[in-house]
Order: sequence, then structure tokens, then C-alpha cells
Amino acid sequence: MNVWQRFSLGEYDLYLKIDDCCWLIYWRLFGIVATSYELDPAFYYTLPSFIWDAMLKHTRVNFELLTDVNMVLFIKCDICV
Repeated sequence: MNVWQRFSLGEYDLYLKIDDCCWLIYWRLFGIVATSYELDPAFYYTLPSFIWDAMLKHTRVNFELLTDVNMVLFIKCDICV
């Protein structure tokens, strides 16, 4: 017995409605983000990575590269713990 028979979904009506709702939500998000942050949500696998880039773009923060070996080791040791 498959899912469609179990829940008597007929001709995939529920699936199509859910798919349409998700597509609509995506395009509304895309419209808002494209105009305000100039970022494409299709390039991001997760929402946190997208939000991180939006935050960096909004705040105009530039990170410095770590050139001191001690600073790199300090951060590496902190991550491993």
C-alpha cells in the first residue's frame, strides 16, 4: 500500500497544493531578498548560511585574514574542544 492509497489523496491533489504553496513562498522570499539584499536564495543550502551572508551585506562588515599563527592556533584549539 502506498502513501497515496493510504491517505486517499486521489490524483496527487494534496501534493500539488503543497508544492504550489512552497513555490509561492520561495518566489515571495526571492522577490524580497533580490530587492533588499541582492542575494539569490537558490545559491544557499541552508537558511542560516543565507542569513549570515545577508547580515554581512547589511552591516558591511569586512573580516580580516588571520596572519598571526598564534591567533590561528587559538581559534583551532577553541573549535576542537
